Amino acid sequence: MLRSGSSPSGTRGPDDAAVARVAPSGRCRPSAFRPRRRCGRVTNTVAALAHELSVAVYFAVYRAGEVEALVAADAPGAQAVVERADFREAAHAHVIGQCLLAHLDEVECRDHFARCPMRPRAPNSGSHEADFRRRLAARRRFQPVCEQGKYAPGTLCVAFPAPAAYATATLAVSAPSDKAERLRPAVNSLRSRVGALISSLSFSISI
Repeated sequence: MLRSGSSPSGTRGPDDAAVARVAPSGRCRPSAFRPRRRCGRVTNTVAALAHELSVAVYFAVYRAGEVEALVAADAPGAQAVVERADFREAAHAHVIGQCLLAHLDEVECRDHFARCPMRPRAPNSGSHEADFRRRLAARRRFQPVCEQGKYAPGTLCVAFPAPAAYATATLAVSAPSDKAERLRPAVNSLRSRVGALISSLSFSISI
């Protein structure tokens, strides 16, 4: 299960620190730190996608200067990844963070890394900020981000950025390496509707 750790400033309370987790049945299983009011439209939508696509699905946003992974939904045989390093502080190490950081401007990016310096918090995550920022700049901004085993060994992940008109948010999918054949149809299915999905999910968390 993806569970966020404490924020760098230490000001984030326990109710804000955890990620809602969804079982393959589609029913919300909040952690002990997540109040049940969090189980709403966003959780149900992400759970339905995981069931439909047969891959783990995640929804995350960049808000108040950090990555927030709000919902992670399992699919049968494709569980959401286990947090190997503080998810928010290690944003450079996973596709969700990379997708969100690519939307930041120069000042916002510098501010982020001033608060969350790059360190090798996960296997093969790298620790050179300048190189990482060059790779971000070279990436086509609204293209999906893919990785294999960088943050979670044995796992393939793809994150979809929000189109320009929407909030800084992302939908991501993952599957174990031995079930990689599930990812291609999942990615193809999401390509044409990810903008509408992200827009709907972002609106839901803003009200």
